[in-house]
Amino acid sequence: MLRLLAKCGDPHMDLPTTVHVTGTNGKGSVVAYTSHLLVANGVRTAAFTSPHPAPLYSDALTVDCAGVADSVFGAAVAKVKEQIDSWDTPLPDCPEPGHVSWLRREKDAVSAGWRCAAQRPSQFEAVTAACFYAVARLIDPKPEVFVLEVGLGGRTDATNAILPPACAAFTSIHQDHGRILGDTPEAIAEEKSGIVKPGTRSVLSYPQTPSVAAILQRAAAASGVSAVTVAELPPAASDDDVFPAHQRLNYSLAAAIVRALSAQGAIATEAELFIPRLSAVHAGSMTEGRFETYSIPSSSAGENDLPRYVIFDGAHNPQAVSGLNEAIELFLARHAKVSSVVVVVGVLKDKDVGKICSLFSDLHQRVSQASRAAVVFSPVDVPHQPRSTPSAALRESLIASGIPAKACFPAASFNDTITRNVAGLLQQKPAKGVAVIVTGSFYLLKTAREYFSSRYSLVRTVR
Repeated sequence: MLRLLAKCGDPHMDLPTTVHVTGTNGKGSVVAYTSHLLVANGVRTAAFTSPHPAPLYSDALTVDCAGVADSVFGAAVAKVKEQIDSWDTPLPDCPEPGHVSWLRREKDAVSAGWRCAAQRPSQFEAVTAACFYAVARLIDPKPEVFVLEVGLGGRTDATNAILPPACAAFTSIHQDHGRILGDTPEAIAEEKSGIVKPGTRSVLSYPQTPSVAAILQRAAAASGVSAVTVAELPPAASDDDVFPAHQRLNYSLAAAIVRALSAQGAIATEAELFIPRLSAVHAGSMTEGRFETYSIPSSSAGENDLPRYVIFDGAHNPQAVSGLNEAIELFLARHAKVSSVVVVVGVLKDKDVGKICSLFSDLHQRVSQASRAAVVFSPVDVPHQPRSTPSAALRESLIASGIPAKACFPAASFNDTITRNVAGLLQQKPAKGVAVIVTGSFYLLKTAREYFSSRYSLVRTVR
């Protein structure tokens, strides 16, 4: 990554004030909330998030909470492409024009082994370098703050090429990506703590286990600062009747980041810092795959029409599923007319499938006992993913966890399960209020979003 940046003129050396966010879950929400709060206070802000699947690689970068122009992102990719194409072992010419095709080719080339042979940058490194170049060289006026989400881990992540950040922030740290980051929370914390470098001025964190907190505190002390634990906002400020605890904590961390930047003098505001209610910020910074909720309006708009919702959530590990379950229960409490819930779930093999299924079983039991709604699960294969847990095996795990077989649709591909089990529930005049929740993998969400948006008039709503 550093070699690629050097060939591009070291744009990472000319970035504005940076905020670096890592953790197991919640990074994307914290970046979105932080960006929104900074913009609300008149601070021009760029943000880098991941994952950023094709074809919209430019979704990785926003300025003032809006996408950058294709011409800007394309010019940045062209600069990076020029350097990578002159690497020690060049690839064959790409038959398709345009930066998206080139980035897709880079991903395929790395998968085929070119990276090992020539140490070529990965696709993620190419996108990251392009975003650095755009922020440092192309976007005018230049942002005052750049908020970055770590791709994976921290210490060796491509985003960690930045100079010491003004603020390093940590969301929850749990086990995930164990084969890469380590098989204990402590090992993972050691890797993630690498975003704290000498010169980092603030270190903020979710409440962590004592052993993880000690690791973060040690990393902070090495930089001459203390790691500050951020508590949840009080209920009056956090709309706790609407948002689950993990989202309130995400917002608390974002607010603490903005306050830390202000205290450092890294940002200047014309008046006292403005920290609005979470509901207002969430509405303006609704991120994809975080209980991303849509209603399907009825053409008749009658008072007795029953609601239809489609919800996308990228929960893909036990901690995220636990937060999703809380969000589902809050949603059902607020939408009494929803009496049927279908959870379309696909999970990759490297995740803790047994624990995820156990948590879904807990959800099924609680909702059933409360007689709020009928919850059924529809296990699917994650499309185009060889690492997907087979849907038949996933169904067996759901049933083994305690979910009745009658509450688990037969295993199927995504398209088949929607055709057989979901389409009828979303008809124009449904027999009952329904919510279809797609979860388990961000890869699955991409396919699901394309499917539903092409067949229904989806209207974004705040929970």
